[in-house]
Amino acid sequence: MSQATATLTEGDTLTLTATVFPNDATDKAVTWSSSATLIATVTDGFVTAIAEGTAIITVTTKDGGKTANCTIVVNAAGWESSLGRVSFATDSTWTITNGATTQIWSDAVQTTDCKNKTTFNGGESGSFNIDCRSNPSYKGDLFTWQAVNELKDELCPTPWRVPSQQDFIDLDKALGGDGSNGQFISESDVKTRYIDSWGGAYGGQCLPDGTLQREAWGNQWAYYWSQTGSGNSGRVLHFDSGGFITPYNLGEKGFGSTLRCVRDN
Repeated sequence: MSQATATLTEGDTLTLTATVFPNDATDKAVTWSSSATLIATVTDGFVTAIAEGTAIITVTTKDGGKTANCTIVVNAAGWESSLGRVSFATDSTWTITNGATTQIWSDAVQTTDCKNKTTFNGGESGSFNIDCRSNPSYKGDLFTWQAVNELKDELCPTPWRVPSQQDFIDLDKALGGDGSNGQFISESDVKTRYIDSWGGAYGGQCLPDGTLQREAWGNQWAYYWSQTGSGNSGRVLHFDSGGFITPYNLGEKGFGSTLRCVRDN
């Protein structure tokens, strides 16, 4: 094998070559295989990194069944933060225009390991650790407002940023709202406005005791943190399946909610 080990990132490719000895061997045909095709695949020595993990690529001679291996370590795509490696749940983005303002919104933020969880003060609700908490069945992790606010430069890499309260107001206006709190339109209009036009299907909330209460649209409510705070509360975009939209609702800083990043076009 041309190499015994390799480290790739999700989506990377690598070409491995196999040399059969002796040089004058009559049959130099080989076959390739991967021990974990969900991690990395191989076709005629061409390796594609699929997902985080480890896979062993094996080449086997047709004559005699001789083998050689290359261990492939695949790292998740994303960037490092104090809470672990961070990425967007998908590559999907949404371009939103409101007058002269054009924004690009990312999909939900998620971590890949959460090895370095940090407990942040939950204000009046006390202190508990839900930063990096998995959001079961739905993409994106749940963070406290403190985590989002204090780590905003790590959780949304340049040129992305954690949205401000004004970003959510601009988003609401761009999607046909008036930017005010407590708008009632209808369940179907919420779906059209936020789910279809903004990709807001992923959301969730965790109570200050760490209990997952609401998971995502279609179940109950969806919350998305901004970096704007007020007293013991953080400003949050909130919409629910009953048809209410609040672009700058107040949520307890100790609650766990999802995070979307935004950047100017």
